[in-house]
Amino acid sequence: AQAITHLGSWELNCTTGFSVWSQESCRIYGVPENENVHSYEFWESFLHPEDRLAVLAELGKLYAGQSSVAFVHRIVRPNGAVRYLHTQAFTERTNGELTGLYGTAHDITEQVARTEQLKAQNEKLKQIAWIQSHKVRGPLATILGLAQLFRDERPASEVNEIAQGILQSSEKLDM
Repeated sequence: AQAITHLGSWELNCTTGFSVWSQESCRIYGVPENENVHSYEFWESFLHPEDRLAVLAELGKLYAGQSSVAFVHRIVRPNGAVRYLHTQAFTERTNGELTGLYGTAHDITEQVARTEQLKAQNEKLKQIAWIQSHKVRGPLATILGLAQLFRDERPASEVNEIAQGILQSSEKLDM
């Protein structure tokens, strides 16, 4: 189930500083599945440099007494690949003393990529809409100007009615 959902699990013993990772956690981090016991410092070495302080601040909340945290961050695998993770962590306390952390690491890299792709497509659509609106607005401005001149220069009642119709239609199109 963890492999299908790309959701790994882990447990950290705060007394020893070592954690046990599930096979999927090892796959997510790009380490051999049979090497599933790691130090806290080893895990910390994966944190993306730009996300490091934010991640440590989130984890600091657990040490300060909060019972759980959830956050999105990036890791850098040993091969240099960047992955996006949604991490959830929970505390384990004995007599009020923090003794362990446990949680999940959900690889959301594909979802983040799809979201970024949708944002890029939306931006392109906005640009197309802007260009198209200006293509329509240019000729419309000309129609409005000519219709105004036509009405102002020709006092005959039927010409005014036609000009008024052009103006009304053009204004509706403009809106």
